[in-house]
Amino acid sequence: MLVKTISNNVVDRADCIQIKDKFYQKEVDCVRIEGKWYWIKSRMIYFNERLDQYKKVTNDTTEFFSKKDGNIKIIRDEMEPGESVEVSIKGFGDGVVSSRDEALKMDLVYDNRCGRYVDPTYFRERGLTPNAKDAIKTGKRLYATLPEKYNSSDLMDKFNVPQRVAKYNPISFNVQEKLGLKYSFGFEFETSGGNIPLEELYRTGLMPLRDGSISGHEYTTIPLMGDFGLSVLESQINLLNKYTIIDKECSMHIHLGGYPISEKAIMSAYLMAVNLEHEIGTLFPRYIFETHNYKAKGKDYCKQLYGASSINDIYKILSAGYYKTFGGDFTLNHPSDSGDQQKWNIEYRYYWFNLINMMFKNHGKTIEFRIHTPTHNADKIYAWLLITSAILKYAEENIPEVLDRDRAYDLSYIIKKSEYPLELQAILLEYINWRESFCKEMDRVGDYSGISEIINDSQEFGLLKYLKSL
Repeated sequence: MLVKTISNNVVDRADCIQIKDKFYQKEVDCVRIEGKWYWIKSRMIYFNERLDQYKKVTNDTTEFFSKKDGNIKIIRDEMEPGESVEVSIKGFGDGVVSSRDEALKMDLVYDNRCGRYVDPTYFRERGLTPNAKDAIKTGKRLYATLPEKYNSSDLMDKFNVPQRVAKYNPISFNVQEKLGLKYSFGFEFETSGGNIPLEELYRTGLMPLRDGSISGHEYTTIPLMGDFGLSVLESQINLLNKYTIIDKECSMHIHLGGYPISEKAIMSAYLMAVNLEHEIGTLFPRYIFETHNYKAKGKDYCKQLYGASSINDIYKILSAGYYKTFGGDFTLNHPSDSGDQQKWNIEYRYYWFNLINMMFKNHGKTIEFRIHTPTHNADKIYAWLLITSAILKYAEENIPEVLDRDRAYDLSYIIKKSEYPLELQAILLEYINWRESFCKEMDRVGDYSGISEIINDSQEFGLLKYLKSL
């Protein structure tokens, strides 16, 4: 039996499929993908020239630029996170090419001011070097293929892919057991300008987020842990140093996960923070607890702790009085952010020691230390990770003692009671003393916001070198 197809060809009925009252010739008008037939003009599929076959459209399908026989053409292909790169080509606009090598073949260079591979003519005409610090301007450019989000949870599925991150970041530390590291960690690095290449973000699990208080991206790490996490963090720090800048509007926050979710454990952590608050404050500029004095928004993002004598007090204060007592449920969303999408509405998260995630929410149960000034200095970043980890570990392992409130604590005591080797303890204590002395000097010259440290952020303390030697 002969039938007329949608292409007006007359063919054997056995060579067709029928959809409603129309016939489609197999492998001519329609193709079979994953056991199902699709019309070749369907918007659900596209022809992939690289693979020379039809493919289903996915969320990663986008327009690619391809150069063949000296000409640039637009094709469709799948974004491959970690390999595909964003470009901007005169006459074509923003788009994607399959790899960094492909971009280089097209004579493009990376411009960290706009976050794209571009024609190098601009740099040659102005005597600039692509990617150099002096080429970075304050501000950011949104990534072409990645929607801007406030919350890391919205991007976690895209970036927290262990196999991919492990592929590009071989383990270069062997310290987890030697140092007794038990908490997962994640950093939030606020920037004032520059754009890290998107493929590098996918390779290292570094998520670009929106933060209305800064002019650049907030780069947030995926949850990290142990030797692998320390190795990935080093790669992330290298990228931040190469492609971004910081100013007084920025900060660095660290989240530690894996701390026990119980009333006594959380109260112990809180009391430890209260004990150490004054000393920790001396390690940062005078206005660290009163950032309204120098932040453009005029807000305090890192306040001193509130007076709480029980878990009920903490819960009442953090909920802004919405809850009078703690009912035992650590998973409720905060009343100021019932949909878990507007964290900036939670005024009581702006304390240097932030327990909002521990007391509320059913995911991301971390304790946040918000107090650190902006830095891309590896020694400072690793030191702060080790110091904060030691604080929480002591609070966790000595709950009865801390809850008795019979003694005062200082950082020297906490470090010396840690499992860290004596040489590492000495490095950390020397660093703490340096911070205190440096901040006294900033105070003496009237630098109350820490500009001096931002300008001179490259001093080495031997910590990273020591960790690599273990």
